[in-house]
This record gives sequence, structure tokens and C-alpha cells, in this order.
Amino acid sequence: AKLEEILSKIGNNIKVLRVAKGISKQDLANLASVDIAFISTIENGKRNFSISVLHKIAQSLDTNITDIFNN
Repeated sequence: AKLEEILSKIGNNIKVLRVAKGISKQDLANLASVDIAFISTIENGKRNFSISVLHKIAQSLDTNITDIFNN
């Protein structure tokens, strides 16, 4: 798969997990110590980001990185 497709899938999975847990973008941004605009670009598949950011997002969603890839 192309990088754009992978980023889009991961971003969508993050959004689905976030919405399912009733967490706002702002709350996720605060929990993961990133800017809300950063969360938006990740969820929209427009941002390449580090494993450390992915780890922080997964922790903030009370899940693990593999769940973000597997949804």
C-alpha cells in the first residue's frame, strides 16, 4: 500500500477509536501532549508522524498501537 493509504487508514482508525470512547479531538490532543490541529491532520491522513506520537495517542485512547493498525 502507498504511504498515503496507510496514513489515511491509521488516521481513520484513531478517529473511530476516539469517537467510540467519547473523547473529543481537544481532549485527545491534551492527553497526548500535542496540538489539536496535529490530531486533525493525523485523523485526516494528511500527516506523517512518529512512533512516539502514535504511542502517546494509543495510551491516551487506552489501547495499544496494534489496535490502531488492526481496526
